[in-house]
Amino acid sequence: MGRINIDFNKITGKMKIMHAANNGPARKNNDHFENFSKLKIPYVRNHDASLSEPYGCQHVVDIHCIFPDFSKNEYDEKNYDFKLTDEYTKTILDTGSKVFYRLGSSIEHWEKKYGTVMPSDFSKWARICEHIIMHYNEGWADGFNYNIEYWEIWNEADLNADDAEDKLTWGGTKKDYFEFYDTVSKHLKSRFPNLKIGGPASCGNTKWMEEFIAQLNAPLDFFSFHMYAYKPQFMAEYATTVKNILIKYGYGDVETILDEWNYVRDWNNRLEYIKTIHGMKGAAYIAATMCAIQNCGMTDMMMYYDARQVTAWNGLFDFYTKEPLKGYYSMLMFSKLYDLKNQTVCVSDDRDIIATSAADNGKYAAMITYYSLDEGPEKDVKINTGIEEALSYFILDENNDMTQAGKINNGDTIKMKPNSVIFIEN
Repeated sequence: MGRINIDFNKITGKMKIMHAANNGPARKNNDHFENFSKLKIPYVRNHDASLSEPYGCQHVVDIHCIFPDFSKNEYDEKNYDFKLTDEYTKTILDTGSKVFYRLGSSIEHWEKKYGTVMPSDFSKWARICEHIIMHYNEGWADGFNYNIEYWEIWNEADLNADDAEDKLTWGGTKKDYFEFYDTVSKHLKSRFPNLKIGGPASCGNTKWMEEFIAQLNAPLDFFSFHMYAYKPQFMAEYATTVKNILIKYGYGDVETILDEWNYVRDWNNRLEYIKTIHGMKGAAYIAATMCAIQNCGMTDMMMYYDARQVTAWNGLFDFYTKEPLKGYYSMLMFSKLYDLKNQTVCVSDDRDIIATSAADNGKYAAMITYYSLDEGPEKDVKINTGIEEALSYFILDENNDMTQAGKINNGDTIKMKPNSVIFIEN
């Protein structure tokens, strides 16, 4: 029997943003918009938006899409094309989410590269980014005053080795990127001292990350990295490794942002991980990972990859109908925890059962996930809430979409199926 011991009266820290996401709805007149808004996603990272038609394929977000001719004058607003990025940015904001802007290019799997080619003039590229920020935060070029806080410099420059023939994300070398980041971050931070400038959106090469941090002599308001795995414990351990690298070099106070993550057990078995992402096991992985990273306390924000409408990576919404999938309800549950602000003591004595609880002004909630990689047995789980009040509980499993199943009292035992989630609240 598993046991969950909760003390709603003992606060251990703040609930962190574990339920941010990459991308969102394309337009308001879409079924995706209303359901997405209900999740109350705090931040939406706009990386890879240019890969999908609904957003304006190859005409949106990426620097080479907004400023298509690098030879042109970067001070002249006529050389910028903001139209579709304006529309997409406003749609994100209209959901109630904030924008986390990735400056750079979407990944390019095709033979000829367009956006991932290393800029020929780092300083000019920085000035182009400056004008994009001016457009969205200072009204330049018929722009806006959105006060977008986070500006991330490039994406996964460490994905391919320096001598790789096919570089999908950064066309230069490691040394080139270090110089590039130095140039761009210094320029943008000097121009916008109150904004958060950071990166490098590392794809998980810890040796590369440590080299980046060790040589860094430039602004770094947040450190971003990616991780795809199949065990929540791996995710928590990796988050701890990243934080320890930052601490080692004196950057322990820098925000850490895991801004791409999802389930992958074997990169060579695409059918397995895509099917999992879309099903209940994928939903349990979402729930367990959010709780595991919250509990380890080493990461300030996580961004699920991906809520983009037309991608197999989206485990929140159906590819065709845009109706919620099982993973949607995992995000909805965590959103409710986040609303309560304060994390409270919540201890599980079973490694497969990961739980987090929260409280605020007499409101209580907990999220309990039984994640099973290879479909283990049903388990009896005793839940000690530590309070006299009976709490409502909801079930997410193959047959239930966060369905209310009754009341739970302190010390009650609930039977949990493998890959299921229970949510309790008053």
